[in-house]
Amino acid sequence: PNTFVRYFIEATDTGGQVSRLAYQGAGFVGTDTSSGFFNFTVLDHQPKISDIQYTMYSHGVSPYYGATTTLRGVITADTSDLELIPHGTFNGTTAWYLQDGTQPWSGIWLTSDSTTTSLFLHLRKGDSVAVTGRIGELNTVTQMYSVTSVVVVDSNKTLPQPILLTTGTFAQGSQNAEQYEGMLVKVVG
Repeated sequence: PNTFVRYFIEATDTGGQVSRLAYQGAGFVGTDTSSGFFNFTVLDHQPKISDIQYTMYSHGVSPYYGATTTLRGVITADTSDLELIPHGTFNGTTAWYLQDGTQPWSGIWLTSDSTTTSLFLHLRKGDSVAVTGRIGELNTVTQMYSVTSVVVVDSNKTLPQPILLTTGTFAQGSQNAEQYEGMLVKVVG
């Protein structure tokens, strides 16, 4: 438990050509180990959103990319905030976000395809839920998709307070924004 594992895959063919795979996300493959590695921590507990979100590497890919898990938290955005619009190549939506604290790395984007949108339609801000699905990335934004279960544990919970950030947090090329994706934030300045 709590062991951090990082690795890459390298293969050499009979002609001496070397190929390396250091990390991967939806639509991209990383071969440069200076940008990071495949990695994970051996968990001794049910994963929290921060376990899924946190990465020390600039590539921003979740260490649990492709894993299926259950995450718990409070719905912080719903259809009263965002439209039901198509999500990438899926025929679904992008309206719901889940947060389990106010520390960095505590929020995640919940997405659905056309067959699972009905699992989300009853969710409202302040619902405490347990959501089971796969961890993915879309343009390096971590998401939970292919959701198979949404259980409302309680309703009318207080939303987490927005994290106060300055516009400089999101400067071009800054890695600072990664830790706040999926979270309620208030940008000032």
